[in-house]
Amino acid sequence: MVLKQILLAVIPFLMLSCSVLEPGVSVLQGNYAYQQGNYQNALLHYLKQEDREDPKDNHRERVLYNIATVYYALGEGTSALGLWQRSELTTDEEVLFASRFNSGVVLYQSGQFAPAYNAFRSALELKPASLEAKKNLELTLERLEAEARTPEGRTSPAAPEISDDARRIMQYIRRKEAGRWKQQENVSDSDQDW
Repeated sequence: MVLKQILLAVIPFLMLSCSVLEPGVSVLQGNYAYQQGNYQNALLHYLKQEDREDPKDNHRERVLYNIATVYYALGEGTSALGLWQRSELTTDEEVLFASRFNSGVVLYQSGQFAPAYNAFRSALELKPASLEAKKNLELTLERLEAEARTPEGRTSPAAPEISDDARRIMQYIRRKEAGRWKQQENVSDSDQDW
């Protein structure tokens, strides 16, 4: 009986607060649809939220980031890249890191190694402990070095000059992190032994 009275008191409050909660609800629905692999539905929810967003709102960049992630999942890397770059106007370091990291991935996949190097380096400056950013920066550096050894790469003005200091820093990081990477791999292997 008491539970019924509580429910009757709460239901009107919930119905009145739906309009107040709606902005967050669209994002949550989009997140759920994305997790289910229903990218078109997720995109609709995010776009619905983006239409409602106030340009002064600090969540706008997070919604743009989510839209970009859906575009990337749909195979639209170029569109995703533009939105990730727009979402970098945020003060939210989590969104900023993820946007720069993902931009680096798209740039790397499209063969734009110099901008990818800059994106991964920028992401790593935000989160120095990110192993994925370190690995991708190292892979990009190796591709840039390989490109520089080819006759076509020597004439490319777009490639950033990679100093010996940068190479030494990457080698130092690789040595320092080698044990840490192996530890994390061993931990993830043991997590599966249940």
